[in-house]
Amino acid sequence: MRAHMRTELSELHRSLGTTFVYVTHDQEEAMTMSDRVALMMDGMILQVASPREIYRNPVHMKVAEFIGAPKINMLPCTNVERGVVDSLGLRVLAPAAMNGKGHIGIRPSRLMVSREPAAGWRGKVVNVEDLGSSYLIHSLVAEKIRVISRMDSLADIPKVGEMVYLTAQNGCTIYFNEDGYNVNTSNGRKLQRTVTVENSTFQEASGLSFQHGLAV
Repeated sequence: MRAHMRTELSELHRSLGTTFVYVTHDQEEAMTMSDRVALMMDGMILQVASPREIYRNPVHMKVAEFIGAPKINMLPCTNVERGVVDSLGLRVLAPAAMNGKGHIGIRPSRLMVSREPAAGWRGKVVNVEDLGSSYLIHSLVAEKIRVISRMDSLADIPKVGEMVYLTAQNGCTIYFNEDGYNVNTSNGRKLQRTVTVENSTFQEASGLSFQHGLAV
């Protein structure tokens, strides 16, 4: 029923050619029905962008973890030299703006699984979920960090207890600094920009309140 209503509302929106403001806690509704999304959490608007931009380039870990199912994998890392971080014993190239401690974010669909030794994280498969068209492979890295990979149902699926090697697809990693900000967004600094929605102007930034009845 919800999927049907979602489709009907989207078609109505296109036919009327007017602006809709739709409030939802359902990420699928937000992503599939919107031209632009204002993601709000704890009384703050964290990001205003297209659904694709929010998914691919979240400004903060909170945004990255909220959008996407299964949730994005977060692997801790520490900067060891300019452009290089250590993540659970694996040295990985990183943006030059990455300093100190942080996290590497990788979507489950972009975390590749192989039985063959590879230059990636070594993990142990602890659970396999069969979703029909795909499988979710749960692995433990360094015996403590659980990550999830999505594999096509026609792929060679590892079994529980097997050791596997995990690598990210090229260009599909997101680096977050110690404060949780995407280092590729304003060099990882807190964002602050003016956004106008229906003639109401407010500041989008961490720690600010919002007026004009939009959010307080």
